[in-house]
Amino acid sequence: MKKEVKLTKDGLKKLQDELENLKTVGRTEIAERIKTARGYGDLSENSEYDDAKNEQAKMEARIIEIENIIKNHVIVDEDEISGTSDAMLYHILYRMMKETFLIVERLGTQIDFISRELFSSKSEKIIEQISIIRKNIIQMNTLFKPQLRLFKMFESGEVKGFADDMEEYWGNILDFYQKMWDMVDDYGEL
Repeated sequence: MKKEVKLTKDGLKKLQDELENLKTVGRTEIAERIKTARGYGDLSENSEYDDAKNEQAKMEARIIEIENIIKNHVIVDEDEISGTSDAMLYHILYRMMKETFLIVERLGTQIDFISRELFSSKSEKIIEQISIIRKNIIQMNTLFKPQLRLFKMFESGEVKGFADDMEEYWGNILDFYQKMWDMVDDYGEL
């Protein structure tokens, strides 16, 4: 039997939006990347093709993960946990995750810009920007790595002193962190 996943209405909506985006925009973008990479010739030595196929696999795994979460979800009323220290900590961390996610997305936008400008006549400025972004990626990795371990401990129930029924909420925070970690890791490879 599948483990039920507790979600707020807002959390369910966000997952549904992410799933729709991955199935439409994400799949279209990956298909285009694969098509472009195939045009480069021999697939056995084509790193662009390999990268696009790896990205496709990650995206399809995320789609399956979200579909399973949605299939096994139970809507919980935020009022059930409100007023507790657990709820307050969860809401603080959740808001922090949303803001951090925007920072990570901004990092991706900067990398995309640099990729487009890489072979322009502004090479000195591009090298400077690459250096700054590398520093930011290293800082993000340094920030996320210990926090991932901590939230895995919260989700598994290893950290005592919090309500037992909060494990699913910690899983929600962990999912946010894991997604951001994956994004930063992907940016680091670029």
